[in-house]
Amino acid sequence: MKVQKILLSRIDVHSEGWDNFIMDLDPCLVDRLAESMERVGQIYPLVLRKDMEWMFIVCGWTRYLALKKLGVDEAWARIYQKNELSDEEALWLSVEAECSCEYPVEKQKVILERFRNLLSYSDDNLAKKVAHAIGLEPTLEVIRKVFES
Repeated sequence: MKVQKILLSRIDVHSEGWDNFIMDLDPCLVDRLAESMERVGQIYPLVLRKDMEWMFIVCGWTRYLALKKLGVDEAWARIYQKNELSDEEALWLSVEAECSCEYPVEKQKVILERFRNLLSYSDDNLAKKVAHAIGLEPTLEVIRKVFES
């Protein structure tokens, strides 16, 4: 998969489900990233999934907003066709893109809810497959506590 330039106007941020893979947004990060991009440009491409003529963000929501803030019309992006990247693969890309971060409890809950709602993961699968990746102890008890909070 090669990286290519795309028009930001081709990215859908309005249709139902456009934000399925976006976990959260820290407005402070947008400002800081925009300042950085103004100095050195876009270092990392957006990761997008194309469905017909529109593209949806898998990874890079903060980068997208920073570019928009700077008034940029084009961005570097890695584009997957819908049949090349399943919902499960897209969710994992989104989670792993931030793997060096510590996830606050609220974000852990959002991630678990996405796997539960989009992929119908059971609590058992959340514990076995997702918990460790987001810094949780992989037990049913921990998963249930996150949803109770």
